[in-house]
Amino acid sequence: MLQFVQGIYDSIFTEAEYRVLIVGPPQSGKTTLFEQLKYMYAVSQNPNAGPAPVAAPNALAPSPPVASEAYLASKKIRPTVGMNYLKCQHFFERRPAQGSRSSSLTQAPPPPPDPTRTPLVLWDLGGAPSLQALWRAYYPQCQAVIFVVDAALLAAEDAAEDAAQRARRIRAAYAPVRALLEQLLWHPQLQGVPFLLLLNKVDVRRPGGGCITAAELMEAIDLVEMATSNAFYAHPNALLHSGAATDATHAAHAAPDVSSSGVGSCIFKMEQVSARTGQNVAGALDWLVRQLRQSARAIDAEDGGSAAGHKNST
Repeated sequence: MLQFVQGIYDSIFTEAEYRVLIVGPPQSGKTTLFEQLKYMYAVSQNPNAGPAPVAAPNALAPSPPVASEAYLASKKIRPTVGMNYLKCQHFFERRPAQGSRSSSLTQAPPPPPDPTRTPLVLWDLGGAPSLQALWRAYYPQCQAVIFVVDAALLAAEDAAEDAAQRARRIRAAYAPVRALLEQLLWHPQLQGVPFLLLLNKVDVRRPGGGCITAAELMEAIDLVEMATSNAFYAHPNALLHSGAATDATHAAHAAPDVSSSGVGSCIFKMEQVSARTGQNVAGALDWLVRQLRQSARAIDAEDGGSAAGHKNST
């Protein structure tokens, strides 16, 4: 009886906790992103970690503070072997109303800061090929996926290279990214989970070349074609298969569950970011949290620690 009453109380008064996987190819900047998010939503909000940032008079409440490059360098980030784990409280980025100017008396005042706090659990998983098979242990318990891609994979550009040659070079460099993303999107235990694709390292500038654009990545991995393919949408019965099932089994059970176009069956967003500088990171996570708060799938809360045996200390 006591457990029943406790369950009702928790369902009414306890804020939902959402679990997010951070995955992607090796060296794409996943752990740098993890440390940036850790600073924004945990370290900087800890009163014992130092003075909190203070808003200027008559200014908006501060957005999540961004970790400096010196701070990130002090973390001595190495390729993850296993998993990094974090519990934090997300809060929404504060922005003035679009197009408003603080000096104008005719503009509407900016919207008030959103006080909503959302508990998150972040799992940063190692991206080495030998570790990717371990990702499946986390699929049943995750409610969102952040897929991180390196925007700076290309070597220095050839001055004589034309647009078609560059497109072919990008397609070849990002073929493994397409294959990996396709496996995740097609996996039955990730159906209905919002995906946030982060094109990371957009701040990279090198002699003779830099990073690719979001449009170039979309074309290189055939993202539109992938999203409109019937095979992209798994039949609900496929959810009954265990995480140990093969990708061939997943594909065999694939079938459109809405229409031939598949419109409306997947929540997906791509954003260009820099985990190192914090560029666009808060806004991208805001989008993901809004999706979770609106339509996160239910999971077994009692099994929340089943995957945590792989974690590294952070």
